[in-house]
Amino acid sequence: PAAPATPGPLAPPPASPRRSSPPLPGPASVEPLCDALLYEPIPYRSALADGATHVLVLRTRPDGVDVTGKSNVFERLISFRYLMRKNRLPEAFRHLRRQMHKKRYGEDILRLNRESGSDQKWDDASQPHLLPVALPEGSPEVTRLETGREAIFEGVRRGFARAYDALVEDPKERGRGHIVAREYFPDEIMDYDPTEIGGGGSESAFATYLLQKAQEQNGNPEEIATNTIS
Repeated sequence: PAAPATPGPLAPPPASPRRSSPPLPGPASVEPLCDALLYEPIPYRSALADGATHVLVLRTRPDGVDVTGKSNVFERLISFRYLMRKNRLPEAFRHLRRQMHKKRYGEDILRLNRESGSDQKWDDASQPHLLPVALPEGSPEVTRLETGREAIFEGVRRGFARAYDALVEDPKERGRGHIVAREYFPDEIMDYDPTEIGGGGSESAFATYLLQKAQEQNGNPEEIATNTIS
């Protein structure tokens, strides 16, 4: 994948106090870090290993997406250059080359799908509770290299709506996530360029934009901003 290769031209991988077993090459007190995709594509296993009993898993890809696709030539060349030639991590390279990270990704999806239908009572901690939240099958995805403001904004809305429907306590509110998302993330957010908003301070660019807009319209800026955001 491209992510672990990104720091390749710049520096070796950062280090962290050692937790791994078996130990990795290097000083006894530290171990190199890499993109989580390599060993834990969905980072809930670490939570379970640390003793968590109730884990909320927010997935970034919709249901029904194939997460075990084959790697391409570019990915293989980058992984060899970064893991073998630059940092001499043969075990990590073999793990990636054998597609073990994608096998684990697929296993995680299958387990989370099973757990989503569990009838285990919430106060029964004999087995950990896993609650995955993902967008419905067929939902548009925000690509990894996306930089377009509108595409990212719509992705935030979709994710918020899905999380709201899954987590809201009031049964009457379930299914209204897309409506509530537009209340918390109104269309007006796309009406301005945050890089052109001055001021600074503790106010967000959006709040500053609303105040400036209200002043231009000779209204009550504080009241307009409060009503729009709330």
